[in-house]
Amino acid sequence: MVDIRKIQVTGGSTYIISLPHTWIENNGLGKGSQVFISEQGKNLELSSANISSRERVKSMNISNSSDRAKIQRALVSLYISNFDILTIRSREYLDQPSRDFISTVARSLMGTEIVEETANTIVLQNVLNGETFSMENAIRRMILVVDTMVQDTLKGLQESSAELMGNVIRRDDDVDRYHWYIYRETMETRNVASEKIFYFTLSRILERIADHAVNICSIFLGRSIRSEIDKNLISLLRTALDMFQKSTKIFFSDDIDSMNDLVEMKELVRNQVKSISDELLKKRESGFISLEIEEISRIALYSTDIAELAMDRISFSSETISV
Repeated sequence: MVDIRKIQVTGGSTYIISLPHTWIENNGLGKGSQVFISEQGKNLELSSANISSRERVKSMNISNSSDRAKIQRALVSLYISNFDILTIRSREYLDQPSRDFISTVARSLMGTEIVEETANTIVLQNVLNGETFSMENAIRRMILVVDTMVQDTLKGLQESSAELMGNVIRRDDDVDRYHWYIYRETMETRNVASEKIFYFTLSRILERIADHAVNICSIFLGRSIRSEIDKNLISLLRTALDMFQKSTKIFFSDDIDSMNDLVEMKELVRNQVKSISDELLKKRESGFISLEIEEISRIALYSTDIAELAMDRISFSSETISV
């Protein structure tokens, strides 16, 4: 529901608006009550202090024989739904393997700590939110992690380094941690027109780029025979990395010309892919290399998606744009 209010001026310099009566009643507010106002780009987000201070308590029932993958999926879903306190209960004594697994999953959920344990319960507390760690900071750090993953993938290809490739694969968990946090914070304001949706969409793209970097490394480690064609893969990945770095830089800018220039690089990527594929056919190289070409090209094309998302973000927050 959208409610339009006019801005009024009092005292010559103070701008005020009235709040909807139903919203005041539904949130138990009255004269003297406090509300939170936070800036979201060019928008303001208003929330009730009563709601913000109300502790959200959730629970989850498991057993020592519960499927580990199902436990992890449930914990991630509960985290995204945003709890303050989560109590994990079992009718039986929780054995050490179960405790160790829950502890491992908790460490993968940003800002989640184990604060209490008994024979058959584990209590988790969420200690991080948008007020203490903004979504913009989270997305910038996520970009840095993905950037280094792609850089190290390129260096791993150049040096045929299995160690670098292995490090890239292990860092994928860090990307997931940021993505789940950004998802959770977006869900908090899902009914409010906010720039957070653009951060969330960007985090989804970053997660996929990280997955493609991991796939490149996994394919590389799975084939023992190196090829002359690898120099072309390196050239393509260098192009993809350059596009990614440009796209994440302009995402935080208003440079529409650079955004358009990057989107138009799709044709350059397609031409490079065709050139490498044609050479593969002539040399009759392994199909594994074709898989690597596809993974690398996806990083480049997702970078053009980031540029288009940046334009959407500008359109959302601006009344007039120039092209």
